Amino acid sequence: MSNKEDWRAIVASSLNWEQAHSSLENAIRGLPPELRGKRPTGFPHSVWELLEHIRITQHDLLDFVVNPDYEEKLKWPDGYWPPAAAPATEKAWNESVSGWKKDRMALERFTTESKLDLTTKIPRGTGQTYLRTVLVAVTLVDDLDDGGVFDGMGVLVAFDDLVISDHVVNLADT
Repeated sequence: MSNKEDWRAIVASSLNWEQAHSSLENAIRGLPPELRGKRPTGFPHSVWELLEHIRITQHDLLDFVVNPDYEEKLKWPDGYWPPAAAPATEKAWNESVSGWKKDRMALERFTTESKLDLTTKIPRGTGQTYLRTVLVAVTLVDDLDDGGVFDGMGVLVAFDDLVISDHVVNLADT
C-alpha cells in the first residue's frame, strides 16, 4: 500500500472503528424497543433521535461529497433531527439503522476508492474539503460519547437499567 492508500484506509476505518470505543452498531444492539424513544433524565435526546440525527447528517454529508448536483435542502438545525422522540414503527427503526450502515459503507468506499485528491476543496462548497467532510462524519458517532446517552465505551448508561448488547444489568446492583 502507498502512503496515500494508508492514510485513506485509516480515515475510512475511523467511520466505524472500535479501537477507542464500541461502535454505534454494538451500542444499540439489543436495545429494547420501549427504550428507543425514551429521553433519559438529564439528557435532551432519545437514542432514536441520536440515531436519526446521525443517519440524516451522514446521508447529507455523503450526498455533498459524491453528488455534483448537490443542493442544500435541509434547514439547520431542525432538518437534521427527527420530528419525534420515538420511531413510529419497528420498520422505521430498522430502516434508520440500515440507512446509516449503507451510507457509512459508501463513505468508507468513497474515502478509499475515490480518485479525487481528498484535500481539495469541494467545488459546490464554501471552502470545505472532501477530507474535512468525511472527518465530520467520523465525529458524528464519536460525539455521542461526549454528550449523548453513551459513555466512553459506547455503552448506553442513561437509563435506570444499563443495556449491554442483549443483557440488562440493574444499575442499583452495581
